[in-house]
Amino acid sequence: IGTAACLWHVDIGDADAVPFQIGVVVGDRYTNNLSPEQTTVTVAKPIADHIIGGGYLQLNASAGAYAGDTGSKAQFEFNVKFDRRGKHLHGQATLWFRIGNRPYQITTNAIQSLGVVGHEADPRRWRWYEEALPQTAQFEAKATLMDITNRRRPIVLGEDLSFQMTMTDSGKHGVADTISFTLWEGKNGREQRLLFSSAWDGNQTIEQPLIRGNLRMYNWGSIARW
Repeated sequence: IGTAACLWHVDIGDADAVPFQIGVVVGDRYTNNLSPEQTTVTVAKPIADHIIGGGYLQLNASAGAYAGDTGSKAQFEFNVKFDRRGKHLHGQATLWFRIGNRPYQITTNAIQSLGVVGHEADPRRWRWYEEALPQTAQFEAKATLMDITNRRRPIVLGEDLSFQMTMTDSGKHGVADTISFTLWEGKNGREQRLLFSSAWDGNQTIEQPLIRGNLRMYNWGSIARW
């Protein structure tokens, strides 16, 4: 068993945020380089009216037609923000989970709403971020569900699905942050079918702590924004 460290200077140019897939590979006779052991690190600039995060959940109460395996890990990343005029939303959320030996992916493609609620804070103050905590957000979008066992030829299982993510940012390093994910099928008054819930309590999806990762919200301009 050994440890290693790497100092990495990142330049994301004009982008507001860029995700990077990070893995560790050992040379010589060691060949293990499995994607489930890799992680996603998102480097972002602090922009107002912006939510960003990534990490892992342990699925202990997943539910729905595509409920994840109990005890397995679900990986997620998201980056959503308002434009400079505060009228239009941009970004995406992605969630990966497993059922048996098959990996699945949920990807948003049409943002519907983003609501951020927190305490007002002046970003010029030294500890402004702590003063704004805790903050909560709700993000809704249309999404696609895919079986990505063969990543070159993913199988689309559903499109134009209703996706909802709720989150609570409670600290800088993600120690007390919580998040939830729900995916529904059905619209226009028809009965909805639950496809995926990260933690179902019998009536709704509840937020759960991260086992690794961090959630960040930037809401400088107002206490509540929808």
